[in-house]
Amino acid sequence: MRKPTQVAFVRGSQRFVPALLVAGLFAGPVLGCLGSPGPANATPTPPAESRVGELVAEAAEALAADDLAVAESRFRQAAERAPEDPIPWLGLAEVYERRSEPLRALAAARRAVAAAPDHAISALTTGRLLVRIGASGEALEMLRKARELAPDDPRPYRLEGLLLRDLRRTEAARDVLTEARARGLVSAELLEELSLLHLSLGETDEALEVAMAGVDRAPEAPGLQAALGLALAAIPERRDEAAPHLREALKGAPESSTRGATLRLELATLLLESDAEGDEAPLELLHSARRSLPEDPETWYRLATALRSAGDAEAARQALERFQALRQTEDEAERLGKELGIELNAVQELASSNQLSEALELGSRLVERFPSAAGGWLLRAKILISLGKGTEALQDLGKAGALEPQSSEIPFLEGVLRYQLGQGGGARAPLERAVALAPSLGQAWALLGILALQDEDAAKAAAAFQQALDAGTDTADVRLAYAEALERLGRSEERAEQLEAHRRLREGSGKTP
Repeated sequence: MRKPTQVAFVRGSQRFVPALLVAGLFAGPVLGCLGSPGPANATPTPPAESRVGELVAEAAEALAADDLAVAESRFRQAAERAPEDPIPWLGLAEVYERRSEPLRALAAARRAVAAAPDHAISALTTGRLLVRIGASGEALEMLRKARELAPDDPRPYRLEGLLLRDLRRTEAARDVLTEARARGLVSAELLEELSLLHLSLGETDEALEVAMAGVDRAPEAPGLQAALGLALAAIPERRDEAAPHLREALKGAPESSTRGATLRLELATLLLESDAEGDEAPLELLHSARRSLPEDPETWYRLATALRSAGDAEAARQALERFQALRQTEDEAERLGKELGIELNAVQELASSNQLSEALELGSRLVERFPSAAGGWLLRAKILISLGKGTEALQDLGKAGALEPQSSEIPFLEGVLRYQLGQGGGARAPLERAVALAPSLGQAWALLGILALQDEDAAKAAAAFQQALDAGTDTADVRLAYAEALERLGRSEERAEQLEAHRRLREGSGKTP
């Protein structure tokens, strides 16, 4: 394997297509940014690779000047000269991320991982891009890999901890950050998050200890002052010590932020408990929190309580009514969610039993009632495909994709459908999106190979067919198409291997060659 280049980042034909649609269409889905990459863990560039190093250096300079066109061109040239070097691919990922093209960035980062599986920065970059697009499961796997490859780098620990926290896997998040702390990989941000995780688990003593250690380390950090104040407020015998820390934390918390609102709510509660007559500070804090969290029932409930204590009965009544309305809205949303699930199952059962007209009628009523549910549009699109109404299905897939951009199934179906409708040019983008989200989607790789053959790009086709095989899509059609791509490339021995595999698969299926 070629060593990574050292650099510091500034910041053919229709007959080959397998039968992918209709059969099994209702069996279920195909598959169930936080910073910028730093310097790679790399070795100096040997003389034979000097041109690659020069190209990467020129690209880095272009990035510094925010000249993304030149940066992309130089990184692309370097990647073509040294495809097994992860650095040019990481550079392309940076370019695409700056252009707000996260899927192209992810595809480039995946190439870096494929080029150098033991390169920690490649794994870290891929992991955080997966976080950005919402592919949480794969992101966790990649961040864990980054931790294994670079156990003394704090970044993958913190990213994994934050992701686990957002997934409400609080105990797992706490354990990851605790491991980082045990390794000495501490920072103000990590200690702040760890203290708050302890607090959310009811581990007040641990939360206080971590917060105090953090404040000793960075006394001016507003987040640590917040964590310390909230930890003290959670301990009955020490609540009176919390207010100064909460006030200090508020100096660095914008009024519009969720954290600022939370701190104001807690501080207002402390002041109300102190029975400071005539002090209007609690009401001011609560009104500020209300402006930041206008849809939070708890904020309105606390405001109602404070207003009643202040003797403003009419304002307290209005705040309480708002609290009750928001709670009712939450309950209604929960009820509608359950009804959506029931109706989706009913449509699914009709479609699975081949009662397609009835399923379409019920599915149409479903999307009218739940227009923001991606699942309804996707299911109706599948029914329309089965009924031969491809153009209408594309419209529904477009709506489903807009509502659920992290789905790989939706762009996959769109790509296959566009190809079947003779829109080969329009099929490529959704298929590329599908494999960016789900690299193991072998059928999408196979069709991308067909499209590349039709574009007379045999090298790209061969690479796509190999990806399809690696993903487990091993059919006679794929092998034959792969052999055609290899023939165009003049790789006769590899072509013979694919033709032999094609023959075995044909015989195994009972078909004659």
